[in-house]
Amino acid sequence: MNGAEVLSFNVYLGAHDVWTAALTRDEQTGGAMLITRDESCTVPRIPEQGVALREVAYQGDSEAGIGRTSEGFVEVIEMGELLDEAETGFTPASWVSDPVDCEALRTAWSNEWAGDALRAVQEASGGLFGRATVINVAEGTSIAYRATALEGFWATGNTKHALAVSQTTVTLEDAAPTAALFDGVQAYFGDTDLAGVDAKLHGVNAVSAALMRERVFNTYTQAPEVAASTDWVITFPTRHYYINDAQPSAPFSEPWSAATSSACEPASLELWSRGAETPSVAPESGAGAPGAPDFSPRPPEGWLPDAGPVASGEPLLPAPSINDIELCNQVNVLSFGEGEVLKPSARIGHQVNAPYRNGWARVSFDRQANSLGLEGDDYYETLGLPAIGFAVVRSVNGNVGGALSNYAAENEHGYDTRIETITSAPE
Repeated sequence: MNGAEVLSFNVYLGAHDVWTAALTRDEQTGGAMLITRDESCTVPRIPEQGVALREVAYQGDSEAGIGRTSEGFVEVIEMGELLDEAETGFTPASWVSDPVDCEALRTAWSNEWAGDALRAVQEASGGLFGRATVINVAEGTSIAYRATALEGFWATGNTKHALAVSQTTVTLEDAAPTAALFDGVQAYFGDTDLAGVDAKLHGVNAVSAALMRERVFNTYTQAPEVAASTDWVITFPTRHYYINDAQPSAPFSEPWSAATSSACEPASLELWSRGAETPSVAPESGAGAPGAPDFSPRPPEGWLPDAGPVASGEPLLPAPSINDIELCNQVNVLSFGEGEVLKPSARIGHQVNAPYRNGWARVSFDRQANSLGLEGDDYYETLGLPAIGFAVVRSVNGNVGGALSNYAAENEHGYDTRIETITSAPE
């Protein structure tokens, strides 16, 4: 909800290695737990029965139950590459190769790395990528999506290696305070370590700048004839760095409230059918009131495409406004249709009453309230909020010939980016 940490640890991969794990329900606590059968090394060791995610970091919030650990996001940061010291016998790179020696790695944190965590560690080379799959066993669906990856996280010559539990653990604050942004074919290069900006946000702002979106758009379907539903996931992966102090920092506008367990950002939600109609009020006649403007194409009397016939004058949705919706969590789920695909809790879920069976929608952030600055040849402002996510569509066909016939698919969001050039940085 506010990006509170629920589990962190180190993973050590050999060359061309892959690490896999699963998040599942902890039947004892009702929260989430992580399990893995992978032989790659972790520090600390993950028990065979798994390890429960922890609610320690958000105690004091009104929403402080263990169930909160079942919804969130995963962040992975490459710290560096291991080397071998043949002359000293300290060979961590060999310990992560087949066969692995995970205990030697863990012991090193009490010996060699206790005094110098960068010993036999060189700069990260990049190239990490990942995927995740959401499996609903009861419904027989599997939904895969790819991780959002950033290139050039570390400044040249900068490396950091630390235990996840230490005070010096690696975070987004360690990112290089520079960003390369693209608006169409135009490239913008700038620094985020600006005067007047809290130093702990310099690196975070570079990550946020790379993910800034003025608008998020995607399709949806909620056609009843195939029992279709759509869930949109909109995640603000850097939000917790800006909202957990008494005063929020740009680009976010509201601080976290422990009393309500929320920090809301206003946004507008616009909806269209596949035929490009926007929600309106059904006209009194096919031609509408004399002289009254209407959306194009004008529908026939008593009918809106993809919505079916409606009573004359029946209101559907109000015209979009800046306060149409509020996104109050680090991870937000907008549900179109009655059969919520991802089964979000009331903590993060928002029901969208779209008037059409099928169409597309757009979420726009407040351009005046949400922006972030960079300084290069000029001073630039990128508008919106740092957001990532995807949509999931599911159709339920039930039991067909003795086989469960349900279908699900993932659609990546589309984004609009807006960058404005200002001659000099604001005073």
